[in-house]
Amino acid sequence: MTDCSLEPGEFTPLFENLVHRFGDDAFVVEMLSIFVADGNAAADRLTSAILRSDDSSIRNSLHSLKNILGTMQSGSLFMLAERTAEAFRNSNVAQARTDADELVSGTRRLVLAAGIFLGEFTKASPP
Repeated sequence: MTDCSLEPGEFTPLFENLVHRFGDDAFVVEMLSIFVADGNAAADRLTSAILRSDDSSIRNSLHSLKNILGTMQSGSLFMLAERTAEAFRNSNVAQARTDADELVSGTRRLVLAAGIFLGEFTKASPP
């Protein structure tokens, strides 16, 4: 597994873009809350599927992560999920595992950053 450390503000522009794009603070708070609650579990499902060498679960887990990351508009992680899925489809196991480790780590960093942003955002704009 790769390092899950977080650079301060690493994902702040992404979250600020979500707030700007949707223009509905309550919706963004709800979306980020769901992601914070479920994002690590989605990463865990991929890791577990890979450890079991369960191709169907790997495909489903990657599809789920791609959907989640697309909703979060995390372009680089979304593209990494696509690249990981392609590597698995092409039986490039070494590349797929390397990409999957990076994807899981990136997803965990994004979840952590979303939680931090959510806490700061809700303090700055109470309901």
